[in-house]
Amino acid sequence: MFVTNLDFDDIHSDLIHGLDILLNCVDRPLESRQMSQVELFRLNFSKIRAPVSKVSSWIDWAVRLNVREFDIHVIRLELPLSLLTCKTLTKLSIGLRLATTVIGFTNRLPHLQKDKKPFAI
Repeated sequence: MFVTNLDFDDIHSDLIHGLDILLNCVDRPLESRQMSQVELFRLNFSKIRAPVSKVSSWIDWAVRLNVREFDIHVIRLELPLSLLTCKTLTKLSIGLRLATTVIGFTNRLPHLQKDKKPFAI
C-alpha cells in the first residue's frame, strides 16, 4: 500500500500567473491515481483565491482515499458533505480569511481527536 502526504502552498506564487500553475500542481498528482491512501492533505492558499468548487473536489478526492489529517487554509471554502462522514479523519485544521460558522460539525467525525481548546474556524 502506498501512503502519501500531499502538501501544497502558494507562498512562492505570483498573483498574476500563480493560480493556473497552482491548480495544475494540485490536479496532476490527484489525477495520476497512483496513491492508495492519503495520510496528510495540506493546502495553504492564503494569497491566491482557488475556486471553491475546485477545493471541494480536492477534499472529496482525499476523503475517498481515506485521508487521516486535513490542514486547509484558504480564502473561501464550502465543506463538502463527504468530509462530514469521513470515518478515517483524525486531525482537522481549517483556516479561512472570510468568516464562516460551522455548527455541530465535529459530532459526525467519530475518530477526530478532540483538542483541549474548542473547535474553531
